[in-house]
Amino acid sequence: MKKILKNTSYVLTVAFVIIGMLLIMPGLLSAGGNFDYDPTDKTLDIIAGNCDSFDLDITAPAGNGSFGATVEKSAGGGPNQVPDGWISVSPSALSFDTTATEGDTDTWTITVCVPADAVAGSYTVRLKAHSTTGSPGESSGMVLTVNVTAPTPTTYTVTYDGNANTGGAVPVDSNSYASGATVTVLGNTGSLVKTGYVFSGWNTQADGLGTNYAAGATFSMPAANTTLWAKWTPEEQTTYTVTYDGNANTGGAVPVDGSSPYAAGATVTVLGNTGSLVKAGYVFSGWNTQAGGGGTPYAAGATFSMPAANVDLYAQWTATGPKMHTITASAEGNGSITDPGPFGVSEGSGKVYTMTPGDGASIVDVLVDGASVGAVSSYTFLGINSSHTIHVIFSGGVVTVAGVTEVVEVLGIEEELPYTGFNFIFSLAGILLILAGGILAATIFLPRKKGEIS
Repeated sequence: MKKILKNTSYVLTVAFVIIGMLLIMPGLLSAGGNFDYDPTDKTLDIIAGNCDSFDLDITAPAGNGSFGATVEKSAGGGPNQVPDGWISVSPSALSFDTTATEGDTDTWTITVCVPADAVAGSYTVRLKAHSTTGSPGESSGMVLTVNVTAPTPTTYTVTYDGNANTGGAVPVDSNSYASGATVTVLGNTGSLVKTGYVFSGWNTQADGLGTNYAAGATFSMPAANTTLWAKWTPEEQTTYTVTYDGNANTGGAVPVDGSSPYAAGATVTVLGNTGSLVKAGYVFSGWNTQAGGGGTPYAAGATFSMPAANVDLYAQWTATGPKMHTITASAEGNGSITDPGPFGVSEGSGKVYTMTPGDGASIVDVLVDGASVGAVSSYTFLGINSSHTIHVIFSGGVVTVAGVTEVVEVLGIEEELPYTGFNFIFSLAGILLILAGGILAATIFLPRKKGEIS
């Protein structure tokens, strides 16, 4: 009986050992192992002076419990190892929590910053996760390759602008300049022109308020593109003045054109009566290129193209009284008319003219505005609204000229009479001249037969 119990005890013990081993075997079988890396290798192409980064996933195998890991860097197998100072890892340590059946993954962000003065070439480094508990194993880690290239220098351009040129072409500088490089300014190689101006170099501003540069000058290229603007200087031109004249004004002042002088062809704007010109008995009525008003009239605000000569503009005046007209009277022969010559009369008024024959003379005809009104001794203009002329013709009578008295009469026949050996031919008008010792006697002859005198 005692033997049986003893054997049973052994069996139970073995059974418990076997059961215990079965319970802990999965964990023992899965514990250890190596980290897995994704990616297992990585290549970064970086220009010196720049940075790049990537994510590195680290997976710990199951059965390792909870632990931490840090990154370990070692030679990557290339000729040049990535310097420690180029690489930064975030976070600095990973944290894993594995179970008997499941692993765990954590991520590092690897950032590589290459200094600007780094030598171009290929650099490698091996990155491994290092467990703080010694398990799992580090495996071979992953290999990072960094290909470094020298930076391409930043360059800038120089552009030329004609700045409102009217002809020609701007020069072209095809060079690219690094900051600090020496630039030589080009000349006006494209024969730029601008009407009325002369090319006078280049400037860094269109309005000419920047820095001036002549052809062949040099400057240090700034860290920016540069535009050089053509600089234009007005040509020297012959100019002409516009002058205003009060034209017998009795007060006020003539305006002064502040824009005068003008170049030929420039637009002139006529000024108003800004100086309050006045003339007694008249009102200002504009300007004219002639004092008498026979030129070109201009009102205030009118414009004209400046000729190649000075211009005077004369004030024009309009009388403030009634409108005036002129009657011009004249006489022909031996007699007179009242108010001979031009005589001014006001609009709507009247005027009487009287014709008076000389001694022995008579009125032959009176012409008004060139038309006969008969042999009247008086003529009256009524309701005058325009200018007129009146002309009277006299005949007959005695007229003394240079000490010689002539006797004239209308006879209507032609006679031939002798006198002291001279014969005179009398016209059909019947004019007889008798000369006798410088003394003149007037005789009226009637029609008669040849040779009769009474």
